[in-house]
Amino acid sequence: MSKRPVAKRTTTETRSVFSRKITRGPIPPAEELKKLEPLISNVGERFMALLERNVAHSQNMDTQAQARNYELNLQVLKNQELQIRSDANNIRRGQWIVLIIVLAIIFLLVWAGWLYLNDQTIPATIFATIGLLGGVWVRSVVKGYSKR
Repeated sequence: MSKRPVAKRTTTETRSVFSRKITRGPIPPAEELKKLEPLISNVGERFMALLERNVAHSQNMDTQAQARNYELNLQVLKNQELQIRSDANNIRRGQWIVLIIVLAIIFLLVWAGWLYLNDQTIPATIFATIGLLGGVWVRSVVKGYSKR
């Protein structure tokens, strides 16, 4: 085994340093404004005017959005009130209809009883059957409505 000459390794290091400056806000820092002043006259005043216009626009848009939301909420409340009134009217109308039907059934049953007492059994049976079926129907409708 022969020894080979070992080559010397040389390394070159390169390092880069990056710097970053982050600013927040609508107006750049004063140093940057000073750098821009020779290029753009009154750059500070222009930035301030731009900032004031943007703030005024933002406030105006917020006010308009609030006004729209207020109007929409009023409309929703009016629609809900109309729906509640309509539901109440429907319930009231339904109660009147049921009252009329119940009174008609009572009348039929009383008439059937009068017919039976006067020895007219066939018409009495017919009217009694109609009255009882009507009573069963009214009960099922009222019971079904109360489950809603």
